[in-house]
Amino acid sequence: MVWIYFVVFALVLVGVFLVRPRVSKQYKGDFQGIKVEAILGPIITLTVFLGAIVIAQSTQTFQRANQQSNAEAGAVQQMYKNAAMLPDGRGEAIQAASVCYARAVVAFDWP
Repeated sequence: MVWIYFVVFALVLVGVFLVRPRVSKQYKGDFQGIKVEAILGPIITLTVFLGAIVIAQSTQTFQRANQQSNAEAGAVQQMYKNAAMLPDGRGEAIQAASVCYARAVVAFDWP
């Protein structure tokens, strides 16, 4: 999923480098007293910065989700191991429930 953001960002950069010279050549004059180059430069810069911020934010979000899923998997694994230590087979129901929970999470939350 993160690679989509990198592809979009790369396309924006390529677009900036391909479009800007052509637009600058066509609109060298003034537009209502304002140079077009003076308007396009900041707009393109802000677009690139916005793309970089979106990519950084999405990367942080995916990293947090990865950490939380690892913590959840570790908790289920620890519950399974602790249930095995209960006497007289009392932990078998807990182990079965933890296996069912793990399968449900994989089947419904991670597809």
